[in-house]
Amino acid sequence: MTNILLIVLGLVLGCLVLSYFFAPARLFDALVLFTRFRAKLNLRYCDVDGHRIPYLVGGDGPPLVLLHGFGADKDHWSVVSRYLTNHFTVYAPDLPGFGGADRKIEASYGREAQIERLKMFLDGLNLSEINLGGSSMGGYLAFMFAHRYPNSVNKLWLLAPAGALSAEPSEFMLALEENSNPLIVETETQLGELARLCFFKPPSIPKRFKKVLLDRSSRVADFNRRIFEEIFDSPLAVEDINDALQTRSLLVWGDSDKVLDCSGIKGFQQKLMRAQTILMPDVGHLPMIEKPRTVATDFLNFYAG
Repeated sequence: MTNILLIVLGLVLGCLVLSYFFAPARLFDALVLFTRFRAKLNLRYCDVDGHRIPYLVGGDGPPLVLLHGFGADKDHWSVVSRYLTNHFTVYAPDLPGFGGADRKIEASYGREAQIERLKMFLDGLNLSEINLGGSSMGGYLAFMFAHRYPNSVNKLWLLAPAGALSAEPSEFMLALEENSNPLIVETETQLGELARLCFFKPPSIPKRFKKVLLDRSSRVADFNRRIFEEIFDSPLAVEDINDALQTRSLLVWGDSDKVLDCSGIKGFQQKLMRAQTILMPDVGHLPMIEKPRTVATDFLNFYAG
């Protein structure tokens, strides 16, 4: 029996090695599927405003809808969802224009269009009252959605949200002033720079997987440039919102965020009347990826409080 197990293990390892060198995209996608499996997430599709939208769903409990950031996708939530799906039914969609969702030349992807598409997504799934979370751009949209539809959001979870224009300039913001957008990745150097900006300790990415990521990001680079300009060219700052939000909210930021400086906390605190704030030490722009267990535990404690 031991010999048989060793043979099987050797075959599996051999297949993984061959896949890494000759089919890295398939191996990368298999690892993504494994991460979803561990989190009890399943892939589903729906139609929203003429867009075919993939979304992840799984778990048991009240609905928790999670919105990814710019240039990201639904799988930015897969790791942290492992610690959430025993308590919530998690929904993580690809926002229109991102990930595996449709991209349409004639469509708008600005703030107002995306907020209304989120409402259509929720209505299509018969979700009338949700808990809503978002990272970066997704946090900005989550805040704006909760302000537009306060009766639809039970609790709000914002992780390094965009939109606080009173924040100190970050490395990312300074790069934008020099007409360089680190969120648009087309070269290996740019990929490394993006990882440095997003993480306190950038992950080590195997070379073959870097090629997979670059191939995919370069295909959508021009479209992402257009979306970025549409969303952020004339943004509505949270500081300019007239009425403060009464929804119970958890505001999470990494103290080493180089994309959106953590001083943005003050801008959001002014507009969140019932907010709990957590500043995470030695964490970058993506707390739910860098410290998933801690982030999930903090949210569960906030929700139960």
